[in-house]
Amino acid sequence: MHIAVSLNGEGSGHATRMTALCGPLSERHRVTIWCPRHTRLTMQPRLPRCTFHAMPYTPTLYDGNKVRNWATVRANAGLFWRGGRLVRALARKLEALGADAVVADYEPFLPRAARLAGIPSILFNHQGVVDLFPKFQPSWFIAWTVNRIMMPVATGRILSSFYDGDIGALLRPEIAGRREPPEDFILVYARRGFDEHILPVLDKFPGTRFRVFPSREHDFAQSLAACRGMIAPAGHQLTSEALHLRKPLLAFPQSGQYEQEINARMLERTGWGIHGRLEHTEQDVARFLELLPNFPLREPDPRFNFRFDDSTGEAVRLLEQKLEQAIAGR
Repeated sequence: MHIAVSLNGEGSGHATRMTALCGPLSERHRVTIWCPRHTRLTMQPRLPRCTFHAMPYTPTLYDGNKVRNWATVRANAGLFWRGGRLVRALARKLEALGADAVVADYEPFLPRAARLAGIPSILFNHQGVVDLFPKFQPSWFIAWTVNRIMMPVATGRILSSFYDGDIGALLRPEIAGRREPPEDFILVYARRGFDEHILPVLDKFPGTRFRVFPSREHDFAQSLAACRGMIAPAGHQLTSEALHLRKPLLAFPQSGQYEQEINARMLERTGWGIHGRLEHTEQDVARFLELLPNFPLREPDPRFNFRFDDSTGEAVRLLEQKLEQAIAGR
């Protein structure tokens, strides 16, 4: 089977998820990956059996840790204006390469090209949780609207999520099942935008050791496995890895990012974390450090289906099953 996989280049979670998926898939199928150049540079060394093709990048623009919605619309308007021409070109290329199916991780163009070419497509992502947990507020409406653009009509869908997903999260091999002797430090993932809020606060706690990433000095996987706890944005991939390793987490959702708001709320319901607000970062860090010896704070909320284990094997089996059914039904 020739599977064409596409992904958006926004954030590291998409690349991590698709790298975990495409590794075992490429052992049994022909896999071509369609992604922006910067994502290819991250994925290609780990996926030597896969062939890569260029895909336009649809960026999200930020002001610090806040999404700039109108600036993002303007930045991508030209690309979507030319979208029809791009989709037709992609459809011709899929046909020329003999692709049997498309798997798309929050990438809007290749699924539309698959439909034009008459081949099945599966949407495989986490952002579908926005549709499962509606809340009538501006950030939800914006996220729901963006999903209509980024998740077009497809043959099927697979939701990857540590809460109420078809499958759980797909973890990096260097994280899954890893155990390290515990060390007395807090891991801080200070990605761009979040760093200006969290780094000045750390100096207010001189009695606590913090290990800040990105770092040239320390290995991230080893540090994650060995830390006492974590402070990070509320992205799904890193939250899932913290839960897998049972690491207490203080998560700060990006302002206006509804998907991260859901992640943070669900993290609290697992008992393994709390969520903070940038408006009172120092108070939230102080509360987290005080609570550290007490994690987990509660049993997981039984109203939700929480998944802490690596779901890569299950994801491959489910995807192959859906693809075989879709291809047989053409």
